[in-house]
Amino acid sequence: NSSAACLEVLETKVPTKGHQSSFFMQLVGIWESKKSLAPLSRLSGFVLQALLQVHESRTAILKTDFVSRMVSILERLLKKKDLVKFSCALRFLSDLAAFKESRSFLLHHPLFSDLMEYVLSAGDLDANNEAMEEILLFLRNMSFSQDMKTYLSSKNEALHVLLNQIYNFSSSPKMASCAASALWVLL
Repeated sequence: NSSAACLEVLETKVPTKGHQSSFFMQLVGIWESKKSLAPLSRLSGFVLQALLQVHESRTAILKTDFVSRMVSILERLLKKKDLVKFSCALRFLSDLAAFKESRSFLLHHPLFSDLMEYVLSAGDLDANNEAMEEILLFLRNMSFSQDMKTYLSSKNEALHVLLNQIYNFSSSPKMASCAASALWVLL
């Protein structure tokens, strides 16, 4: 069946320089690597996004250290203030958060509080539109969880990010509508 085939492909070990990592984690490595050619990096990013949309591959992905790796990548990119790459990394988690089982997984992940700290602190920066859009999309997708609604409602930083984008409607109507959508789901 397709589920078993998908899991087999994602978990296939590929030998590389003294260790074996799964095909999926190899894709993450290509996307993350500074040495990868830009088209190859973008292609691996598109493949990762497509894999996150399929239930079987998403289930397999949640069994890897993908979330932990993305959280450490977000931390590194935030320190470097590389908001373009930050938005790409957060897009993977936003796509993941669009699904109920993934939201639950993220909420109970040991690095969840770190993840939220990075997301909210990036929202305080003068983020580019792409990064802010991903931050708002991530917050909106996660807000479909009742536990997340409680968590975000208690976080002044989260409300500040959302309300600030709504307040600045005239400078960016698209960001204001994303923020309003996230706030609507949150309430």
